[in-house]
Amino acid sequence: MSERMGPNHYGEERRESEREKAEAIIEVEMRRGRIAEADLQNRPKNDPTKIRAAVKLRRQTTMSVAWIAERLGMGSRYYATNLLQQARNSAK
Repeated sequence: MSERMGPNHYGEERRESEREKAEAIIEVEMRRGRIAEADLQNRPKNDPTKIRAAVKLRRQTTMSVAWIAERLGMGSRYYATNLLQQARNSAK
């Protein structure tokens, strides 16, 4: 759903579109970091590739930190939030 959504598009369609966008970002970042999907959950929670993907997901999608943390294997949403905050602070 790359077209602009209007008032006739309902919540489920919007969420599905955001999930697809999020999965595409994850795929690109995993390829960039040379991480196979099967290895994603076994890598450290604070893996730089995971953090880079999480930052992009927060900037470019509406996916929650809880969803991102679970999908990327980053531990709890609280830990993922701390990692995102550290990434923001180090980028300044």
